Amino acid sequence: GSLEFDDPSVRDEFEYSVVRSNLVSLQSRMNYMYVKPTVIAEMPEHWNWVRHNLSQLPEQSTEAWATLGHYREKFFERDKLSLEWYGSHDWIGRPWITNTEKFLVQRDVCNGGQTQVGTENRTYNWLDIEDEKMWNIEGRQTDRSNNQDFIYLDVESGFTTSTVDYELVVTYVDVGTATWSIEYPQSDCLISSETVQNTNTGEVMSVRFTLEQPSFTDSLPGGTDIRIYNGGQSDIEVRMLRLIKQPVSE
Repeated sequence: GSLEFDDPSVRDEFEYSVVRSNLVSLQSRMNYMYVKPTVIAEMPEHWNWVRHNLSQLPEQSTEAWATLGHYREKFFERDKLSLEWYGSHDWIGRPWITNTEKFLVQRDVCNGGQTQVGTENRTYNWLDIEDEKMWNIEGRQTDRSNNQDFIYLDVESGFTTSTVDYELVVTYVDVGTATWSIEYPQSDCLISSETVQNTNTGEVMSVRFTLEQPSFTDSLPGGTDIRIYNGGQSDIEVRMLRLIKQPVSE
């Protein structure tokens, strides 16, 4: 059989719940999952991506990724759990967690790289586990009003190979009129990609950049490897980043 969704909003909640659950599982470096065929049939493209990302070691992976956002981990906000139990599981801002990442990490960096939360508030409760809905804020954005014009990314050292090119896929919100680009080190140079011009459609879009022979040696501020520059005029909001190794040319 197949799942049936008479209400488009219910289907949207279902798909969002599945994606968020899988991102957390992949971040935990799971290498297998048991999934009902009916669930796979509803989202075959997503599940194909999940299958290719079931890897535990960065050296064995062809892709590193990060979804940017502010996510509420409801398990850790339960007041009935004792403070003694939390121990090392407590943190500033609990129960909120920043980003979901695997082998690619977004870092806030002083003097130009302090980001702010995105603009999409998402609530969902498709599985009806609790009465109160989950609440996430998707995306992170630059802060032009405070001269914070960069989003910095750090690549896991075990993932990098100096002899290959990489493809960087940036999923962003097309708001405003920013003219933005990617910057990355190559040997002793800082390379800038072709620019992307936002046209204020409000749509979520993706664009692909080729990073030729990058030098991922933590040489950018904050010990990072890649940065997104908003152009110095308007903010940009990013939802997801995928860094994909390209085959070695023969």
